[in-house]
Amino acid sequence: MDPSTLYLWKRRTLYVGGEQFSLREINSAASILLVALDQDLEVRIDQSPDSCVSRSVLVPAGTAASGEAKGRVACLFLDPFLDQDLHPLQRLMTQQIGPVFYDSCIESQQVQAFQCILQEQLDPGSAYRLLCDRVLPVCGHIPSRPSADQRVAKVIDMLKAEHGINVSNKVLAERVGVSSSQLQRLFKDATGIPIRRYRLWHRLFEASVLIGLGRSLTDAAVEAGFSDSSHFTHTYYSMLGLKPSAIMRGKSRTRILVGGD
Repeated sequence: MDPSTLYLWKRRTLYVGGEQFSLREINSAASILLVALDQDLEVRIDQSPDSCVSRSVLVPAGTAASGEAKGRVACLFLDPFLDQDLHPLQRLMTQQIGPVFYDSCIESQQVQAFQCILQEQLDPGSAYRLLCDRVLPVCGHIPSRPSADQRVAKVIDMLKAEHGINVSNKVLAERVGVSSSQLQRLFKDATGIPIRRYRLWHRLFEASVLIGLGRSLTDAAVEAGFSDSSHFTHTYYSMLGLKPSAIMRGKSRTRILVGGD
């Protein structure tokens, strides 16, 4: 079986593989494009009787869902603040149930691209180029929604620069000249998730990069801003569907590759 890989880029994160990934709970701080590489997957929306069965499913950030996949899967996480991916991908989907979109009109092309990334064990640069050319080819041609409030953009920059510090919402709001309640509303409108979940999402990225560079789970968790390794493990599994300990263990270890953009 081809080894699973977790690719880390600044704007996107990709897991491609099989045995380590869980769809039992989907509640990510990022929008997720799920593409089944072998057979259809099923995604169910929480607190709803609705579900969809497809090879390609797009779950927006903040959507609580669960799923089941048999075989290998590609899971592309999209930064919720950078809308140049989500909006065009929604237009590619031909079906919708509630907040979930599915049945991409270029599904076979996307499946082939992810299969190539997995089977050829591409380096981050080659994988990213294939991702842009074959999985997200419309993102440079279909305009995204209007740019989000620049106050939110400044808060995002601060969260990234100070990921290891628990700066309060009140302090963040004061820095951009709004009230705490107004900032929370602006942030949720722009990203679909609360400030706290975005902070956790970025901390996961930072911790994953450190693990990819050879740091231990405990050191990576603390340096990225998690209170302890237990909190880190729980958050990692709930947001990424992966257990960090399993990633690093034995023959089934998942490769972690760090790229640029």
